[in-house]
Amino acid sequence: MEDIQYALKEVRGFNFYSRLVNQIQEKPDVIEDIFRNITGSCAIPMVIYGLGRIQYSYAARFQLALALLLREVPGLEIRQEITICCDDLTLNHVEERALKAHGCKVIRMSGGRFRWIVDELTLFFLPFTRPEVLGDLLQMNWCSSQLEKMIILGSSLTSMASDLDEMISTCDNEEGRPSMTVNKLTYVTDRLRYIWAICKHTWVFDINDESSSTDESHDYSPEQIFENMFWHGFDFDGIDIIEKDMNNFLPSTDSCFKWVDDDTRLSNPQ
Repeated sequence: MEDIQYALKEVRGFNFYSRLVNQIQEKPDVIEDIFRNITGSCAIPMVIYGLGRIQYSYAARFQLALALLLREVPGLEIRQEITICCDDLTLNHVEERALKAHGCKVIRMSGGRFRWIVDELTLFFLPFTRPEVLGDLLQMNWCSSQLEKMIILGSSLTSMASDLDEMISTCDNEEGRPSMTVNKLTYVTDRLRYIWAICKHTWVFDINDESSSTDESHDYSPEQIFENMFWHGFDFDGIDIIEKDMNNFLPSTDSCFKWVDDDTRLSNPQ
């Protein structure tokens, strides 16, 4: 797909990409802990989920271009083969061939679930991932030894949790109930608890500086799709954790949301 080559050229020229490269090379103290395991280590794998349709979405192509370019960043040491997880609804044969032509391995996952178990230091690139899907990933690796092997490049975890809380809490019908079904609400609520819990043990660094988020021009720029991009790393240093007690970090479902009533009150799953 020629559009991918165009996206690569455009992203390479973005100020965002220049800042990202400079931050990694300079390694200021604020992000040193996020990358402490990368420097001097073997090349690490990168896993992508929630990319979108690269054949029809320029945003998806630009995000793919950024992921491909990360392999070129000195000091980041990303493996050349990138793993892209997707389902049949977000991938066709044309797109699959294009991804493989750019050194990507495609893994199809069913049911919209991101069930990935971390067994080595891994960079997760999650540009458009839904909160409950990220919660799936955290739940599958809910122990400090595995979480500390994860580096996430994507939207702010804290903002993600707040946005979903607001969505579920918004009542839009006469009975004052959320539009989400009880079964869906139960699943999303449980997964969101992992995001709430891990935020307290997360290193976060914004790739954009304050000046970059303010544009005097009102014209739209494709670079704006990277405005909410953060590095995340998890750190449990100084905390006495017994792996089997990690669930103690999880908040109750009632404390996560403002909206709960007697008909759909959710128990705190253990």
